[in-house]
Amino acid sequence: MTELLPFSNIAPSKMHLKYLFTILAPFFLANLNSVDAQVSVQDSLALVDFYNSTDGPNWRDHTNWNSSSQVGTWTGVTVSGGRVTGIEMMGNLIKDTIPASFGNLTGLVFLNLIDNQLSGSIPYAMGNLTNLESLNLGANYLTGSIPSSLGNLSKLKYLYLYSTYLTGSIPQSIGNIGSLQTLDLQYSRLSGTIPQALIRENFMLSLNNNRFNFAD
Repeated sequence: MTELLPFSNIAPSKMHLKYLFTILAPFFLANLNSVDAQVSVQDSLALVDFYNSTDGPNWRDHTNWNSSSQVGTWTGVTVSGGRVTGIEMMGNLIKDTIPASFGNLTGLVFLNLIDNQLSGSIPYAMGNLTNLESLNLGANYLTGSIPSSLGNLSKLKYLYLYSTYLTGSIPQSIGNIGSLQTLDLQYSRLSGTIPQALIRENFMLSLNNNRFNFAD
């Protein structure tokens, strides 16, 4: 006589369904978390390159970086939908230059690297991060000019590049970002004139302690 499997000879009552869900839920949720924690090869390689280019082993906190651990467990990294969507590492002793490959992190929504020791120029490829809503590279040793490619960040709301050694003028393209609400460039070495498109209502514009020309 064939032995019946549990519940195979009765109708699936609410109690039985609840029991099954209780058993299967941990496996289901674990699978969801596993999928969400995985990121594209493109993102993984970009993070590893960033780690190697900015003296990662000597960061204040580099937990799980450049390891086999899921990227979502790496210090300061947020993952959603299979993409890296956020990097939050304020005052983490990150130094040297941001590699051009950083522009491959096209799923980024927020990036905060304030109060570190980054030097060199802002890569032109940062203009590829078209999902960014907040970009903060303030209080670093950045040099060179603000890349005009940042004007491609059509979703950007907050741009902080204060307390740097950036020179040159504000690219006209920055004024074309209609979503931009805050632009903080104070305490840098910028010069030239202010793009007319940045002079508008309900907009936070911080420019003090630079070398702008207000003669007109």
